[in-house]
Amino acid sequence: MIQDSLYGPYEENKYGEKINTPTQLQLINNNHLYNQFLKLVRDIDPYAVELAVQLYPLTDAATTEDLCRSLGTIIKIKPEFFLSVLKKHEVTNEYVIGRMISMYPLEEFVDNIEGRIEETKERIRAFRTVKKSELVELRNQCIDILSRYLIRLKKIQKEIGGK
Repeated sequence: MIQDSLYGPYEENKYGEKINTPTQLQLINNNHLYNQFLKLVRDIDPYAVELAVQLYPLTDAATTEDLCRSLGTIIKIKPEFFLSVLKKHEVTNEYVIGRMISMYPLEEFVDNIEGRIEETKERIRAFRTVKKSELVELRNQCIDILSRYLIRLKKIQKEIGGK
């Protein structure tokens, strides 16, 4: 169903993204089912994680953010697995990678700049543990994206009078 939704002859929006595909109609637009799926991603079910990375182009707005928040929780626990799934599915776009690695669970990090800074540092540390040669380039790209994000967070922290 995913391959068909990604490459089938479905209508596209003004951004060239497929709309009204079977995946969107049967999974993403079904809030209960989609939330169960996101829990499997956060629980690091390998099939759910692979599917989540493939689903990214079919999501928008809040569903994209929920997907990225769920994927991001994997980084500190299994950074090598996270990178290997991105590599397997040829996720190379810096904007897409940036969204996947720099969105944090709302309940813990909304209005918590210090928490986001610490989480970003922890994710950088986790990526640094990955040594597989075939993942080094992607690992470095992720570290670079998070390092730039960390600089922005610290600037915001300073502007609002944080530590």
